[in-house]
Amino acid sequence: MADHPWGLSDQGLEVPRFADYLTLIRDQYEAETGLQLDWGRDTFLGNITALMAQQLDQNAQLLHAVYDAQDPESASGVHLDKLCALTYVTRIPARASTVTLELTGDVGVTVPAGQHVEDNARQRWITDQAVTLIEQEGQGKAQVDAHSEEVGNINADAETITKIITPVAGWLSVTNPQKATAGRERETDSELRQRRKLSLQVQGGSSCAAIRGKLLALDFVKSAEVFDNPSNSTKTIAGVTAPPHTVVVYIYGKNSDGSLQDADQKREVAEVLYTTLSAGVRTAGNDESWAVTTADGAQNVVQWSYSEAVPVDVIVTLTGVNLTSVVVDATTNIIQAHFRALRVGETVHRLPLIVALAKLDGVTGVEVLFDGVDADVDVEPYQVATTGVPTILQG
Repeated sequence: MADHPWGLSDQGLEVPRFADYLTLIRDQYEAETGLQLDWGRDTFLGNITALMAQQLDQNAQLLHAVYDAQDPESASGVHLDKLCALTYVTRIPARASTVTLELTGDVGVTVPAGQHVEDNARQRWITDQAVTLIEQEGQGKAQVDAHSEEVGNINADAETITKIITPVAGWLSVTNPQKATAGRERETDSELRQRRKLSLQVQGGSSCAAIRGKLLALDFVKSAEVFDNPSNSTKTIAGVTAPPHTVVVYIYGKNSDGSLQDADQKREVAEVLYTTLSAGVRTAGNDESWAVTTADGAQNVVQWSYSEAVPVDVIVTLTGVNLTSVVVDATTNIIQAHFRALRVGETVHRLPLIVALAKLDGVTGVEVLFDGVDADVDVEPYQVATTGVPTILQG
């Protein structure tokens, strides 16, 4: 017992457990008193030494928990947040979904901000600002932005938000001409760990990895890849004609086609690329061209391409567990997190998914098919694999 290397070692922190403490206390007591005692559970010394060992074991486990919280791979919650903050990576918070509502009623009626409406799924939405109904086609109409009462990925199809919860005199009806823009759930620990690893590449200066890391630090960029042509001749790289001394950038944004959502996002990407590149290095791309204006008024054109999405149909068969809503949700989350972590041009492997799904409580067997076959999916360097709602079967 005394020879055991408790404490810090090359393998990490090792602490005694209950049985170790119990043996240590009793052996040391007998050694110092010279007595051979009955340590049965019906004796005073047997009970008191067991209680002491139990308390010491709890303290040791608390110590180990503090130690584990210093490692990004084992830290969670606020402890992981603090570690990520050291590298200027912060957890992406949950965001509410947004929608544009069309209000109808009497001309001149003002509908205050903060009014509640409801969709067919009984999800509530709150108006962002006050609006006055003006005459259109013989009745009062106005459009107003609104957000979901609950944060997260709240969906509402067009023409489904139709119920007024907080009525206003003269306001008669509501609808949403377009589908709502879904928000997002709070970034999970596993997603945050992955983004921290990728963002650490920013420290590489203007290397391809550093440029990619800075792009991934933008919360509206889901995936990115950077290639370079350091030679003195023009080459075709990942489908892009790249002049000498250029970098080819592929971005996969949050629009359904992988593009960026608005001019503000494009400007941020252009500024990141311009400020990261070394002098004399230009960008090449097929899809987007953006002018960056410097402090002296000069304009520099930055180019990039959008990655092509490759949809992958995922079918999972689980054995040994009933397909309750909890199991289905957990399975879906694991699959979607796996695809979200994929890089542009990265092969989709079945094995990591099988291993992750096999850890679900009660699962005794897992089968994963991509596009109906038990094989990995390869993509081109400019493509990124995506997936929708998986099909989950019971084996």
